[in-house]
Amino acid sequence: MLNGSHDVHNVEAVSYVKKSNPDIEVGLIPNAGHTANIDQPDIFHHLLDGFLDSIKGRLDEQIYT
Repeated sequence: MLNGSHDVHNVEAVSYVKKSNPDIEVGLIPNAGHTANIDQPDIFHHLLDGFLDSIKGRLDEQIYT
């Protein structure tokens, strides 16, 4: 889950979800609101690429083991 730091209600909700399920990956995008992907596209894409790479790595491990 990715949220903009200015989207206070969602930041609180994500914090609650993370406490409820520690396996969920979360990220906070600074100086962004509800449309964090538009407000801070470079940061958003960097975090998204890292997440997708980690999933690919996990899937590769499952396929080849």
